[in-house]
Amino acid sequence: TMRQIPEQVKTLNGREVSLRGFMLPMKYEGQKATEFLLLKNQGLCCYGMPPKITEWVNVRMAGKGAKAIMDQPVIVCGIFHVGDVRENGDLVGIYRLDGDRLKGPGE
Repeated sequence: TMRQIPEQVKTLNGREVSLRGFMLPMKYEGQKATEFLLLKNQGLCCYGMPPKITEWVNVRMAGKGAKAIMDQPVIVCGIFHVGDVRENGDLVGIYRLDGDRLKGPGE
């Protein structure tokens, strides 16, 4: 899997970044999204082709999570990780972000 990741992306491993994309909540704690996918574009989540493994980031928000904002681009800040993301032994991604801030439209 690591051979498929561009070198310039690998250099971001362990660094603080800000990423822009569309939120697809996966896990909630009350009204807040604690885990979500950050997708390259809106069409990938519901309307079109399934996204390539390089077109989303698995995000886990710190604390109580973040307000779920759908259908509008958001910016998520945090520590970026490059490498296999596995659940129950299955590959579910190659990018992960430990999110600590989320900015919605107009922020």
